[in-house]
Amino acid sequence: MVAAAPELGLNDPWETLVGGFREAGDALPEPWQSVIGPWDIPDRGDRPYVYMNFMISRDGRVSFNEPDNFSPAPIALGKSHDPWLMGVLRARADAVMVGDGTLKANSDHIWRSEFVLPHAADAFADLRRAENLPETVPLVLLSYDADLPEDAAQFADPAAHTILVTTLAVADRAREFADRVPAQVDVRAFGETAVDLAAMMRMLRSEFGIRRLLCEGGPRVYASLLAAHLVDDEFLTLSPIVLGGTATALRPSLVEGIAFGPDTAPVSHLLTVARSGDFLFLRSRYAVS
Repeated sequence: MVAAAPELGLNDPWETLVGGFREAGDALPEPWQSVIGPWDIPDRGDRPYVYMNFMISRDGRVSFNEPDNFSPAPIALGKSHDPWLMGVLRARADAVMVGDGTLKANSDHIWRSEFVLPHAADAFADLRRAENLPETVPLVLLSYDADLPEDAAQFADPAAHTILVTTLAVADRAREFADRVPAQVDVRAFGETAVDLAAMMRMLRSEFGIRRLLCEGGPRVYASLLAAHLVDDEFLTLSPIVLGGTATALRPSLVEGIAFGPDTAPVSHLLTVARSGDFLFLRSRYAVS
């Protein structure tokens, strides 16, 4: 049990129940490792190491999916551990990836550690420096229609960098959008009507030097990455809240848009379990090809 680690921005107890998994790779620097246990990041060669971060309700939902409640924040019940862990995961990333649905639902969001937990900004910055990572964290944005909000915070900041990945069918529209916004937006197109995710990953590694890619959704992006065997690790926060759902009140689950069969369903292997109050924090590894 770790009582707290205020110097790291963690102000509440954190208990590791299962842990200790080690492998060849970049180790989590101290004192972070003493709090959450080992997390070694392996080198995946010609593509980034890809890790997912989601929070789900007790019944597996990721959002109330209502006009004022698209984000997962209500599921957190005001608990600080989930944004703290999100900050750590972002601090170790070369880039963060989301789908355009996630960006539209969170248009005022900035995908940086300090945005989710401002009081820990210095600690997160120290972690990035310890790992020789640059201050700027690019956003990899996956969009099949390039219909994006120009007033989103990500595009309003000239210092922000977005790698907009889309299809050949709408590449011109994407480039026109990139020319209209103040932020730096690099457009890359793969596939006529569907993005070749494996080719995208190779491009992120070879062209932009991205070795660690954190994906924060949404559920359809997650499903596509799983189907392409491109997910290494999953960090999952399990909240005690129950959302429920009806035919008219659709609440998306962790994975949407693809129905796997008994012979193709991905299977994860549990590596670590931590607890804070009634919340569980799970890290699992998928077999990757």
